[in-house]
Amino acid sequence: YSRRTCLFVALHFTTGPVILSTYNGEKYLKEQMDSFLSQEGVDITLFVRDDGSTDRTVEMIQSYSDKMDILLFKESNVGFERSFRLAVLKTESRSFDFYAFCDQDDIWYEDKLAKGIDYIESLGNNEPILYCSNQQIIDEQGQFVRDEEDKQNRITKESSLFALNQRGCVMVWNDSLHTHLKASYQMMDTNEFIPAHDTWITILAYALGQVYIDNARTMGYRVSTHNTAGSYIGLTGRIGYIWKKLGMVSQKRKHQRTQLSQLLLTYLETVPASDSGYIRAFLKSQSSFIQSSKFAFSSRQYFQGMSKKWVILTKLLILFRRV
Repeated sequence: YSRRTCLFVALHFTTGPVILSTYNGEKYLKEQMDSFLSQEGVDITLFVRDDGSTDRTVEMIQSYSDKMDILLFKESNVGFERSFRLAVLKTESRSFDFYAFCDQDDIWYEDKLAKGIDYIESLGNNEPILYCSNQQIIDEQGQFVRDEEDKQNRITKESSLFALNQRGCVMVWNDSLHTHLKASYQMMDTNEFIPAHDTWITILAYALGQVYIDNARTMGYRVSTHNTAGSYIGLTGRIGYIWKKLGMVSQKRKHQRTQLSQLLLTYLETVPASDSGYIRAFLKSQSSFIQSSKFAFSSRQYFQGMSKKWVILTKLLILFRRV
């Protein structure tokens, strides 16, 4: 994978399934699985889509079959974006109350799920809601390195089209949002661009409901000098992190946010009373240099809540129609 693989968790109050997309995760998988069992007030059923692992990942998952209900789907390697799409669609025949993503090599604290569920329930659990907690950084041995910096609830639905999204592993959301997630994934052409799961659910939530950023640190997020997930340890890790960010402007990332916006617009056209005007305004700006110039320097709401450096980079990409 080009980035770390993740789990998908679905919760039904005290019981619920976990949907997991795995790929060669044997090194740290046991710690993650054990932390599922420690969750307060939640019994988990595990749905696993293994994306062609060649190590002992499948055997390790099966070893937990006496501790939780596990459904295993051993399938071919399609990459993490498509694997997550398929993993989410495994839930089509079931309905649950709450859901969450999780990396396969992290450690969840006992209140990880409870905090998200409590917040969503406090709002009535009717509209689409995405809850995002914070985390602590741990090293390869699972030892504490540092607290992740505090986040702010300043992103708007407009700026969500360009902002750096929250990591999938910190997310909990309700069935109202999950209904849209499944429907939008069904709509996508699998031969075309498939967005990363955490980016896609974030812009969906901003478009259709609300996103809450909580600075409670509910998990240990494992990083090393070798991963590419968005944090780093040491000089080598920092260099790799900067290189990854520079890759956002490479050919591989060219037009990614434009493609995301086009997908979102297509889906919102199927949702009654949804607001898609802000997406149309951005897409229109990419029709010419004059339009992109006007948009980059006069649409402040599209850059709210973003760091100054990211705003500058985003405006340059918009200006030259490469975003």
